[in-house]
Amino acid sequence: MNFERYTEGAVRGRRYSEKRAILTTQGILTFNRAAITELGLDKVTHLALHYAAEEGVLGLEPVDEQADGTRKISISKSGANLSMRAFLTRYALGVDTPQRYEPVLSEEHGMILVDLRAPVDIDAPADGPDQGSPGACSWW
Repeated sequence: MNFERYTEGAVRGRRYSEKRAILTTQGILTFNRAAITELGLDKVTHLALHYAAEEGVLGLEPVDEQADGTRKISISKSGANLSMRAFLTRYALGVDTPQRYEPVLSEEHGMILVDLRAPVDIDAPADGPDQGSPGACSWW
């Protein structure tokens, strides 16, 4: 038999050099490593959540300590997670399928903005075999 040796690294799907956030059906907003670095998420512990309903834009205000309405951001080697199910419920923002977004740092608003009306990478599968489980994302 003529075997060919597999020499690529063990990567769970494609790697994105562009900053991306995925909103899962479980109500978790997950950031890839590029987003963590470019948005400075590794320098904060909590995010205050804001929503501009007319524009459909989620605002994430970096804060250094827990306060009413803030959420702790959990950062790991591969990404960062922010649980926001109650927020999504409060604003009736249903997530039928996981969606990818390009988060943008807004100096004007002092927040990270996610336009929920403008998902990106629509032709690529947004979820892994677990239907959007943060540990099974195909875009890491």
